[in-house]
Amino acid sequence: MEALYRTYHKDGFEILAISIDTMGEPVVRAFIEEFGFTFPVLVDPQLIVNDLYKVRVVPTSILIDKEGLVIRRVLGARDWGDPELRLLIESLVKS
Repeated sequence: MEALYRTYHKDGFEILAISIDTMGEPVVRAFIEEFGFTFPVLVDPQLIVNDLYKVRVVPTSILIDKEGLVIRRVLGARDWGDPELRLLIESLVKS
């Protein structure tokens, strides 16, 4: 995800990660620092966003287009370097 963000952020692509870790922000901050994430990460231990988007699998990636419409839900961990997923991201950025 970090590689996607660095590649496409200049083209208007955004990532907003939301952690549901109940241990709170200190644990999440340590994780962010360990992996060097530069995209925003919010902490939602009360599962407000989780419930709003009906997330039942962790991790879940929800792709939202420039109009704010959910266009795809990706359940489970993914290799965001996969060519098919890269094409999907590129189509979103160019639309």
